[in-house]
Amino acid sequence: MSSYEGFWSYVHKDDKAENKRISLLAKDMVAQFELLTGESINLFLDKDAIKWGDIWKGKIDDSLSTVAFFIPVLTPRYFMSPECRRELQFFVRQAINIGVKELIFPLYYVDVPLWDDENPKDDLIELIRTFQYEDWRDLRFNEISSESYRRGVFRLAKRLVEANRSIEKKGSIVSLSIDENITAIEALGETDESPGILEQMASFEKALPELTKTMALIQDDMKLIFSITKKLGNAKQELTFDSKLIFVNQIAKELTNPIESIRLNVNAYTTQIYDVDRGFRLLIEEALKKINTGNKDESVIRANSFIKKIYMVSAASQRAMKVTQDLANGIKTIENISRNLRPKFRVLHQSLSIMIEASKVSDEWVQMIEKSRVQVLPA
Repeated sequence: MSSYEGFWSYVHKDDKAENKRISLLAKDMVAQFELLTGESINLFLDKDAIKWGDIWKGKIDDSLSTVAFFIPVLTPRYFMSPECRRELQFFVRQAINIGVKELIFPLYYVDVPLWDDENPKDDLIELIRTFQYEDWRDLRFNEISSESYRRGVFRLAKRLVEANRSIEKKGSIVSLSIDENITAIEALGETDESPGILEQMASFEKALPELTKTMALIQDDMKLIFSITKKLGNAKQELTFDSKLIFVNQIAKELTNPIESIRLNVNAYTTQIYDVDRGFRLLIEEALKKINTGNKDESVIRANSFIKKIYMVSAASQRAMKVTQDLANGIKTIENISRNLRPKFRVLHQSLSIMIEASKVSDEWVQMIEKSRVQVLPA
């Protein structure tokens, strides 16, 4: 009997608000899947207890006969969660890269702002809408014992069965008896659906300068926001609370454009950094292979120099994100000064938090190097 790995991605506060119905739905779907197939699912519900990315990549690398799938439960709070956004970015782009898009199985649970916009300002919403999702916005109100709820669970399980059968057929075509010098992604990259090495490096080549420009724009936005918020100290000079309120409301108006700009640029940043991430991972793999040969030629020297630069990039990113985190923490302390300031600072805090989470990919590059058995010189 086969055993499948499943990942149920949700916001715990949403589950609490629903009186645990989201986690219960996951268990009902697993039970229905096992009833239909006689096979089991090891479903991960608590994302704090495991490293999702490692398990996902491990399952893909090992075999397509016991497929790992990912089900995000989409709500407004899901897209506001930096951790959930990062999970979604990782799983969606991994699935697209290796041509197993069927393994992403979105569950549209509560109305999400911008979802129906023709050109949503959130790149991640636009990306996830390209997947075939199940709409549970009405079914979530039905009694668990009702026929409509049970039929809904059946449809979820049946679609999951069909997706896994489709992937298993694909797995019979793609040989996973991988040579030790070829990565699983390279082997799977030969399928028709997924981009090959050249396509991935072309995306990397395009995204890297765009990412640099976006980071410069974000820095400009942050400088402008900082200069505007410094004026809040002058509010103490106003004689009456009414005059203070007028002054603060003017500050809120001045913050509107730069905060909207930073929100849009952070959305672009999260997309670009994952394109850059794919390219850097391929380059790191290639550099580690060269160093592992033990040769002393020019290519090995360049490879070792590149690995050193990865350490430097990661360290620089950590320093920049510490400054960003300090700014985000500072915002939390002043957002309640005025009702008009509060929503603007919340948007800003959310944007900065998303950027911080996305930037953690540079830490993963270092982890990738250190997990290898290749002897490289640290920066």
